[in-house]
Amino acid sequence: MKGQGDPESGMTGLVIAVGTTLVVVTVLVVIAYYRSYTEAFFADRVTSEPSPGLTKLQAEQQEQLQSYGMVEDDSGTARIPIDAAMDILVEKANAKR
Repeated sequence: MKGQGDPESGMTGLVIAVGTTLVVVTVLVVIAYYRSYTEAFFADRVTSEPSPGLTKLQAEQQEQLQSYGMVEDDSGTARIPIDAAMDILVEKANAKR
């Protein structure tokens, strides 16, 4: 015999089912939004033009790799182009054969 304060099991089950469905759908929507946002964010960062500072730094590094110069004047350490350095190493390796 049901009392006045007893909940109906059918209505309780419906509320639980609807609540669970709403939570699951909300979580899936948040996950989908997060994925689309992060993909767009990183795609923009990867495909955008490099900063002027980075471009300048890369140009300076290429200049150092392709030119002669002094690294330390006090010790007499010099810099040679990387292509010339590789040629010297190949010549030394071939001479040891």
